[in-house]
Amino acid sequence: MSGFAGTAGLTLLLMACGEPEKPDTGQPDSPLETDCSDEERSCDGVDDDCDGEIDEGLTLTVFDDLDGDGWGASGSATEACAPGEDQVLQGGGL
Repeated sequence: MSGFAGTAGLTLLLMACGEPEKPDTGQPDSPLETDCSDEERSCDGVDDDCDGEIDEGLTLTVFDDLDGDGWGASGSATEACAPGEDQVLQGGGL
């Protein structure tokens, strides 16, 4: 049997390889690396005001409108920054 044995071997292997690189998401790694201003909030999937909530108070309730009548199905409500394709702001349809 070859290779490292047990957790000591795993530790040595990790030490030899170093920390894995973080993927570049284009987003700050922590709230300390961004401007946490309430004035610059936007509906963008980012916690702009660094309060642990994403886009709170900025999203809309949208409904799927698969039959194109302008009324969304009541059970299809989701939160989004804007209605997408085949979505409307009015619920109550079929």
